[in-house]
Amino acid sequence: MHAGRDFHEIKRAWTGELFLLPRGSNVRSKVEEYLASRGESQSWDTSSRGYDEYVRENIVGTPNECYSKIREYLKLGITRFYLEKTTTESRELFAKEVMRRFQTT
Repeated sequence: MHAGRDFHEIKRAWTGELFLLPRGSNVRSKVEEYLASRGESQSWDTSSRGYDEYVRENIVGTPNECYSKIREYLKLGITRFYLEKTTTESRELFAKEVMRRFQTT
């Protein structure tokens, strides 16, 4: 007897922050500066653990790094992305440098 929905019909989504920087940016220092500005220096502190945790849980980096991370999520079956706490600069760079790469794959 089959109960419930077919697993392959379930739409999988990811929710997190987009922190996208132009090529050549010092991603680590920008992320640490951002975390400190959010007043999370105690919970995130600027130690390796805070930075690593933030990068692991969000889409962070240059256009190539963000593209690669999204491709990994797609391989896991995630088809919807809800990006939170992103800047206008990140959104514009995402549309210009990352999204268009998926239109050609």
